Amino acid sequence: MPLSIAVAASVESATPDAVEEIRRSLAPVNPSLVVVFHSTRHAAEQVARLVRDAFPGATTLGCSTTGEIGDGRLRRGAMSAMAFGRAARAAVEAIPDVASWRYEDGPALLSHLAAGIGAAPTRLRPDRHLLIVLADGLSGGDELLLTSLRELAPGLEVVGGNAADDNRFEQTWTFCNGVASPSSGVVALVEPGLPFHAFAVHHYQLRGEKLVVTRSDPARRRVGELNGFPAVDEFCRVAALDPADVRADPSILSSQPVQLALRAGMDWVIRGAMAARGSDLVLAGSVEEGAILEVVEGGDLVGATMDGVDHAIQTLDAPPQAMLLFDCGGRWNIAARSHLTDELAAATCPVPAAGMATYGEMCRGRLLNYTLTGVVFGHPVPAPARRGAADGE
Repeated sequence: MPLSIAVAASVESATPDAVEEIRRSLAPVNPSLVVVFHSTRHAAEQVARLVRDAFPGATTLGCSTTGEIGDGRLRRGAMSAMAFGRAARAAVEAIPDVASWRYEDGPALLSHLAAGIGAAPTRLRPDRHLLIVLADGLSGGDELLLTSLRELAPGLEVVGGNAADDNRFEQTWTFCNGVASPSSGVVALVEPGLPFHAFAVHHYQLRGEKLVVTRSDPARRRVGELNGFPAVDEFCRVAALDPADVRADPSILSSQPVQLALRAGMDWVIRGAMAARGSDLVLAGSVEEGAILEVVEGGDLVGATMDGVDHAIQTLDAPPQAMLLFDCGGRWNIAARSHLTDELAAATCPVPAAGMATYGEMCRGRLLNYTLTGVVFGHPVPAPARRGAADGE
């Protein structure tokens, strides 16, 4: 079957060389849309300009990461990309400052995006269109952005990930059509012209223990107290960690099996512990004071990933062609500490894939943590033959 999507990856250390390798790999599909993920070893402003120049006439977007998915591997310090062929239509809008996003900005954003592909917002269809979001994962505002998109375009898949900065937690970048900005975001409306299915996979189970958030700063994603005790100390109690070890090496938080979860209607979403700031616990999502958090514990990371990805591929009503993936950086830390990185890569990428490790994953318009999210795209499904043609007329 001819490819209408291509994926690429490069480990070249010089940015021009990496972009040129990406260009050569993606050129056969004559791209109309190119999405690029890059380590902070590549300067975002240079990546943005070079990618725009490499694909004249294509819509280009991307972001900085804390890991890249490509060539069936999970890497750090690299670049990966996905291109959609000319049959796809796409429109993209930049959000210069995610932290200042307002809910009332949503209608104009959606109208501009729909107009960019020649449609009205009310004519967007869940089986034909999806929204891809790349947003700053540090300054806040991403959850409000997702909420507005989810409510303004009900039924439409909203997937993506938070930009990252290789675990420095200082400044992330996104770019759009040659222009890169820090602390920013990009939203793309895509009509791929292909069958697709969005999915989310995690490996956690509820442990049956609850914690009450008794002091928090949701805007900064900090929890000061749990059950009336300093948050770091209380979290370390339930996770069987030494607070002194956590303060000395915050990466311990993201690579151990115990995390927290927040109820979301009939479901629950993980709120991963990212760092310790004194006695405050920094989470990868906001939590309001008074919220009740569930303690969750990880199981078989590789097995759950394999089963979830296989299920997503089987759910797609077409032969799979490629996947666009957004994976939690914490899952990579867990795999690295357990010496399971190669096994996790094989479970994650049974078909060609491009993507990134994030500071928060998105699926169905919600911000998730410690989850693999993504979209699997299929080969085009032939249109049914006209009845007259079938009868020889």
